[in-house]
Amino acid sequence: MFQLLLFSIVDTDRIWFKSTHGIDVTQIFRESGLCASAILEKEIHIVEDALTDVRTKENSLVTSEFGLRFYAGVPLTVGDGENIGTLCIIDIKPRILTTEEQQLLKDLAVLVVEQFELKYSVVQHINNQLEMSNMLQSIYESTQEASTFVDTDLRIRYTNQAAKNITKLLFD
Repeated sequence: MFQLLLFSIVDTDRIWFKSTHGIDVTQIFRESGLCASAILEKEIHIVEDALTDVRTKENSLVTSEFGLRFYAGVPLTVGDGENIGTLCIIDIKPRILTTEEQQLLKDLAVLVVEQFELKYSVVQHINNQLEMSNMLQSIYESTQEASTFVDTDLRIRYTNQAAKNITKLLFD
């Protein structure tokens, strides 16, 4: 069993851990994280023993009390081809990933990207709807015409000031 599973987003200065299992850290500086190297790859980035690997043996995560020894990360590539982060597993013991384990990590990375893009799409849709709603509200507030919108359950969702003024005249 691996010690840690991380979903990271890599920006210019930091690596942000958006979802983790086995660690409570939410971010680290980019230069100390192995995700910064993995994000530059097109395929899985594996360090079987970080203490003996020339790329990592002097990394602070390896030489510190944390004692990182194993790292495997798959870049998270979104629709436009940009790598935004990694899905990685790390351990304090050296390891060798089997071909099946490598494929499983790659498959999980695809699922993470699909969920990330789906959530991003939903947020974009909601923001677009909110922007459209605000624009319509501005248009209806700027007119002298009375406007009231009801939904399919006949609940009033919006009434502009002109309609409020007429209602006030009629019922006060």
